Amino acid sequence: AAALRSAGLPPPPAPAGRLLAALAAAGVFRLRAVLVGSRAFATYPALLGVALPEALGRTTDVDIAQDPAVSAMLDDRIGQPIEAILRERADPGFAAVPDVPGEWRAPALGLRLFTCNRGGRAPRRHLPALRADGPALRMMDFLLRDPVPAVVPHDAGVLVEVPDPARYAVHGLMIATRRADPDGARKALAQAAALIAVLAGDRPRALAAAHAEAWARGPAWRTALKDGGAGLPEPARTALALLTR
Repeated sequence: AAALRSAGLPPPPAPAGRLLAALAAAGVFRLRAVLVGSRAFATYPALLGVALPEALGRTTDVDIAQDPAVSAMLDDRIGQPIEAILRERADPGFAAVPDVPGEWRAPALGLRLFTCNRGGRAPRRHLPALRADGPALRMMDFLLRDPVPAVVPHDAGVLVEVPDPARYAVHGLMIATRRADPDGARKALAQAAALIAVLAGDRPRALAAAHAEAWARGPAWRTALKDGGAGLPEPARTALALLTR
C-alpha cells in the first residue's frame, strides 16, 4: 500500500477507507462479495500499471455486489448484520435507508449492496452469506464473473475483490445508455472509454473475449453494446471496432 501511494495512486477518502477496512475485516470479500462502481475503478491503475483519470474513481459511495447463487452455496456468513458492522467499525451514524433494500447511509458516506437478476421478476434477492437483501440488477452476473484481487491503499492496505477490468469496461458500455441519471451515465461511459483505450493495446484478447461473451447473450445485450459503443469518444470507438469486427 505504501508503494502504491508513493507511486502516485491516491488513497480513498478516510471515511471510505475505514468502511472498506471494516467490510474486509468482517469477511465480506472473503465471502465472495465484489467491490464494484467507481471505487473499484480507482483500483485499476495499480492493476493495469497505467494512469487513468483520477476524477473517474471519485465517489462518496461504496458499492458491493454478490451473486445470489454464490451466496447460497457458501457454508459461511458474516458474524453480524451489515448495519452493526458499519456502526461499530466504520461510523456510528450509519443507518439503513427506509424502504430501500441494500442501502445504508452515514452523514458523508453510503454503502450500497447489489445482486443479480438473471431474467426473473423479483426486484430484490436475499444474500444469506451477507445476511442482507439487495436490489437485483440485470447484467450484474456478467460483471461479477471471475473477479480479481486488488488492494485499496488505505492504511496498511485493504484486500478486496473487483471485477475483471475487461468485464468492467464492457458492462459500462451496456449500462451507460440505460442509467436514469445523466451524470451516472456519462461517468459509466467515460470509465469504459478509459479502460478500452488501455485494454485494446495491453490486453486485446481479454477485451475482445468479454465483448464476444456479452454479444452472445442475445438481442437486448447486443443493442446495449451498440448504443454504448456509439457514444464512445475516439480513439476508444475505433479501437473497440477493430477488435470486435
